[in-house]
Amino acid sequence: MPSPLSSDVDRQIQRSAELLHRVSARQLHKRARSAGRRAKRMVKYAVYSVTAIIVATLGWGIVSPIGFQGVMIAALAILLALIFSVIFSAERAVPATALGTADLLKLPASTER
Repeated sequence: MPSPLSSDVDRQIQRSAELLHRVSARQLHKRARSAGRRAKRMVKYAVYSVTAIIVATLGWGIVSPIGFQGVMIAALAILLALIFSVIFSAERAVPATALGTADLLKLPASTER
């Protein structure tokens, strides 16, 4: 005959497992949302930087011929811009000192990352 203690322990373990599952599902959703925001920001940075490089190359090409070396330099600049858009697209971490002085209504949005 099973003791009542083991059934209490089993119920507590099951409740803990359910809570852990809910919390991990929320964290997974937050992480996915954060990754989506980072992807959007990364694409935005890449589009802006590549557009600026192409416009500058075309502008310089109108003033004077750029030649093969100019095209290669522009291609290298585009490649570097794409690499830097990936590197610098991460969200800035909120410093701990700013959390104490932040507006309480905006605090959950800045700490949900």
